[in-house]
Amino acid sequence: MQLLHVFLLAVLPYLNLALSSSGFGDAEIIRCIERERQALLKFKEALIDDEGRLSSWRSTEDCCKWEGVHCSNHNTTSHVTMLDLPVSDDDFPYGRLTGKISPSLLELHHLRYLDLSQNYFLESRIPKFIDSLHRLRYLNLANCGFSGPIPHQFSNLSNLRHLDLGFNDMLSSENLEWLSPLSLLSHLDLSYVVLSKATGWIQSVSNLPLLKELHLFFCSLPDITHSTTFRSNSSVSLSFVDLSYNSLSSSIYNWLFNFSSSLAYIDLSCNDLNGSIPDAFGHMVSLTNLSLFGNQLEGGLPKSFANSSHLQSLDLSVNDLTGELHEFLQKLLGAKNSLDSLALGGNRLKGPLPDFTRFSLLRELYLYDNSLSGSFPKDIGSFPSLVSLSLSGNQITGSFPDLSVFPSLEFLRLQNNQLNGTINRSIGQLHKLEDFNCAFNLLKGTISEAHFSNLSSLRNLDFSYNALTFNFSSDWVPPFQLDAINFASCKLGPHFPKWLRTQNEFYELDLSSNGIAGNFPSWFWDLSPGLEHLNLSHNQIKGLLPDLSLRFQGLLPWIDLSNNLLTGPIPLVPSNVSSLILSKNKFRGTLSFLCAITGEWLSYLDLSNNQLSGELPYCLFQFKRLSIISLAYNNLYGEIPISIGSLSEVQVLNLRNNNLSGEVPAWLGTHLPKLVVLILRSNEFNRSIPQQLCDLNRIQVLDLSQNRLSGNIPPCFSKFTSLVESDGSDGGIHVNDSATLYFNGSVHGRDVGGTYVANAVVQWKGQDHEYGKNLGLLKIIDLSSNILSGKIPVQVGSLAGLHSLNLSRNILTGKIIQEIGQMKMLESLDLSANKLFGEIPGSLAHLNFLSVLNLSSNNLSGQIPLSTQLQSFNASAYSGNRHVAEQTQDSFVVQLATLFAALEGYDHGLYVEQWAPFVKELAVIVARGRDKSILCYPVVETIHRENICHIVKVPANVPILKVRKLATDVAYKAVSSLEGAGVFAVELFLTENGQILLNEVAPRPHNSCHHTIESCFTSQYEQHLRAILGLQLGDPSMKTQAAIMYNILGEDEGEPAFLLAHQLIGRALGISGATVHWYDKPEMRTQQKMGHITIVGPSMATVETRLKFMLNEELLNGDTSVTPRVGIIMGSDSDLPVMKDAARILNMFDIPYEVRIVSAHRTPDIMFSYASSAGERGIQVIIAGAGGATHLPDAKGSSCCNSGNKQCHQCRMSQYLEDTKNDVLGKATKLEKDGWETY
Repeated sequence: MQLLHVFLLAVLPYLNLALSSSGFGDAEIIRCIERERQALLKFKEALIDDEGRLSSWRSTEDCCKWEGVHCSNHNTTSHVTMLDLPVSDDDFPYGRLTGKISPSLLELHHLRYLDLSQNYFLESRIPKFIDSLHRLRYLNLANCGFSGPIPHQFSNLSNLRHLDLGFNDMLSSENLEWLSPLSLLSHLDLSYVVLSKATGWIQSVSNLPLLKELHLFFCSLPDITHSTTFRSNSSVSLSFVDLSYNSLSSSIYNWLFNFSSSLAYIDLSCNDLNGSIPDAFGHMVSLTNLSLFGNQLEGGLPKSFANSSHLQSLDLSVNDLTGELHEFLQKLLGAKNSLDSLALGGNRLKGPLPDFTRFSLLRELYLYDNSLSGSFPKDIGSFPSLVSLSLSGNQITGSFPDLSVFPSLEFLRLQNNQLNGTINRSIGQLHKLEDFNCAFNLLKGTISEAHFSNLSSLRNLDFSYNALTFNFSSDWVPPFQLDAINFASCKLGPHFPKWLRTQNEFYELDLSSNGIAGNFPSWFWDLSPGLEHLNLSHNQIKGLLPDLSLRFQGLLPWIDLSNNLLTGPIPLVPSNVSSLILSKNKFRGTLSFLCAITGEWLSYLDLSNNQLSGELPYCLFQFKRLSIISLAYNNLYGEIPISIGSLSEVQVLNLRNNNLSGEVPAWLGTHLPKLVVLILRSNEFNRSIPQQLCDLNRIQVLDLSQNRLSGNIPPCFSKFTSLVESDGSDGGIHVNDSATLYFNGSVHGRDVGGTYVANAVVQWKGQDHEYGKNLGLLKIIDLSSNILSGKIPVQVGSLAGLHSLNLSRNILTGKIIQEIGQMKMLESLDLSANKLFGEIPGSLAHLNFLSVLNLSSNNLSGQIPLSTQLQSFNASAYSGNRHVAEQTQDSFVVQLATLFAALEGYDHGLYVEQWAPFVKELAVIVARGRDKSILCYPVVETIHRENICHIVKVPANVPILKVRKLATDVAYKAVSSLEGAGVFAVELFLTENGQILLNEVAPRPHNSCHHTIESCFTSQYEQHLRAILGLQLGDPSMKTQAAIMYNILGEDEGEPAFLLAHQLIGRALGISGATVHWYDKPEMRTQQKMGHITIVGPSMATVETRLKFMLNEELLNGDTSVTPRVGIIMGSDSDLPVMKDAARILNMFDIPYEVRIVSAHRTPDIMFSYASSAGERGIQVIIAGAGGATHLPDAKGSSCCNSGNKQCHQCRMSQYLEDTKNDVLGKATKLEKDGWETY
């Protein structure tokens, strides 16, 4: 409900007029006129007053004393002048008068003030007799449910000063010419009135000479063209303009800036403004409030805003503004003593958080969803005025801030950042704090009672998705009463916290993934009666559920108990439930409980992966809002009831792996127009595929596999619009136009929504995978394992957007269609186990994304078409076709020459690659932003085993540092020459003579860079998102000295393979610096990548030692040398003649040692790394040799005679340090490789 604003200054003249003789403080008894009293009683008779608001209106009482009635006092006459019966915002919607407005009001000849706002009158139109109340000065009929056109007779109300018809969203006016006679009007509010045809609205408004306030919020106003004319400065007093939530373009400025001297309040939010913010706003001398929220404004803040010394509120949120945040603030310093509220969220501002304390009166600061970085300023002073602070959705790092500097804080949002460390107890000092959210950070540690000691005002609390552990005493009683409790993915279990029993007002509770186990405690279901959102998913809760029908008294309850161990039948649920998610439990029984739900609000129903049985109930027809129906993996039987055909909002229907039978209903295609995902896999459906399914033009996943369907494949599949388009123009699930299904609810202004992600197990590239957030991105047709016959329709080739086509294990005949080459997005094609014959079409070579192909067990003949990709598939892809042969070398050369000639290869830049010998394989991940900025990650070495990446080392072990630079330069130039944004993997070869050869550029996050998740400040996945979203690229440098990524490859098939992998993972989990990533693939095959392990450490030697321990090996390269116990280090090879004697002595006593070049002043970081890791590697003694520093260049630099000369020396020193560091590292590498004796 948008609050209705009545401005006191505008109302005071009418209050004074009506109340001056109302009898307050006056001993004289004033009697109203009988005729007017009877008129009021008739007015009351026409109303329905359920709350008794008009109980004082009795025939025996003086009407001037009735509720809402005020009279004048002129001599002996007491006329009713004011009827004031609005419903306040606090009481709404309770206490609304309904019924009709009686024409008896016409008997009130002296009525000047009429306010019936926020009541609800049954007539659809504004009563025509209203225009006969000629003396009215104040008329407020806002939010009364009126519809139809505004009577043009309103022009008769020439004495009106205040007119409010707002928030009657069915009210309209084709023009505003009826405003012209209202020359005394100072306040006009037509918000929510449909004015889409009122093309002359600007002229009508401009003709009101005394207008002060104009409210045209959400009116569908026609845009102003440049040719529009209007009287300028017709009102010299216009101070308040609200034109928000229309579709106005920047041409509105031409009219608005005519009032530069008088305007104090401007709201143009949610329009179509674009370009830069005009300078003129900064020159408005009276401006106090400016909102340009939700437009397409770009650039920075004009310098003219330095003149805005009276500015109190500035909202520029949700635009496309760029630049450094501190520059924005610098231009606002003119308002440092007046600014109360600043909102810059939802832009592309960057830079660190500046010190805001210069804005001494600032109460509200909203900087959410930008690209702010760095940590909280440590030297920030006290900020006692700040009440609301939102920094969510940025890249703020560092430790959790000291909040004691914000003693007045009531609203704090820090979620979706990169804050780390523990939450300090300073939060407990914020005794005014009401709303606190720090979800989705990297926080850890323990939350105790001390954190909440003084938070008596706290209402909303969200710690979700942090590594936080909660430790409270069993008898703790919090000082607060919460409305919303969100602790998802924290460590709260194994028991339900007993302090929950003290909270009896919350409407939202999310304890998902909390490690809670066991049965519900007896007190749990007696918690807050207003509960609207409950999420206990992904725990280990077991037992039976009680009757839930009376447990949720809140509006539209959301219940998610999925992924637990709950048993028994599903009990009765609230009749107004909006989402019921009980999947992956052990519920049994039938679905009859659904028929007891009398409400029609159910939108999401997921009961999949249980043990439910019986038939689908007919009563499903009553849930008209159902969008998701998932009943997969149960024991349901019978036919799909036709009642589902009335659910026109359904987008996902997943009934796979049941025992359903009968025909696939034809009405699925005609009655469910929004269907995107239809999965009927593994049932007993028979007969043919109905032609009507082709009407599903939004379908993206169609899986009818493993049934008993017969007949031909319908040729009308070409009508699947979403599968024909390959540009993604209609891709994604059609809830919020996204690939993920979101539910967001709002009840009385409170966000009570949860998030439900539609999940489905889909066969992709030959294996079952469960998809959640990405389900809406898939485009799949799977008709495999049926009894389909006939030819493959040529129309299938038009499905250019399809990603996977599986027609295997049918009895299809004929040839593979040539048109299959038009399916450009195809990644997986399975036509195996049919009766197809003829040659494999050459058009298959055009499918550049094809990674899975199975044409086996057919009657195909001829040669495999010439294509590097088709030649690379395993022979099993073509097995069972006795007459298919691979190309011979001679035929390959002949066909290659023919192909070159046909394609005019030499003219079009085609080339043939030649084999090049190499000594190492390297790779560089390169990030390219939408602004063409480029950053490179450190060079890595990839070690392959049987042509599969086995190990990745970073930094790459190359003997000459220049090789790393050369590799980086090659990768940089390669990506610079390409178009697009994102992460590119550049694979390189290092030859014996030190050359770098470009092998491949892969436009995607790459296996060779998985290590960045742990080893770099910005992982390749985060970098990829930053790049494609146009955000500032993150720091690609390493936050650890060395890392090794080890691919977990399948060493066997089936359970033995999983056992070997689990043994490896077990060892990894006990190693410091090791992180396991398991891909959760349902099957394991030999040499298949099943996951990876990243090990980080202070040196490559340390990391290799940890890897050897994990693999139960002595050394990576297979030698049997023992772990050194002594380290001999020197600053340069010039120290070797002295230090070699130490090595000889150690040899005499058979003490294992190592010799390293580690310079304290030229490579201090490596010195520190070496020393800090020595103990862990088994080093017990370090023998260090070092010379002097007299060889530093220009050692007498301190005697510089001027600053310029000093800068030159500093530059030379910097270059010298870089050169010597490279020299030291080169020598160190050679010494380790050759040994000290040879060196």
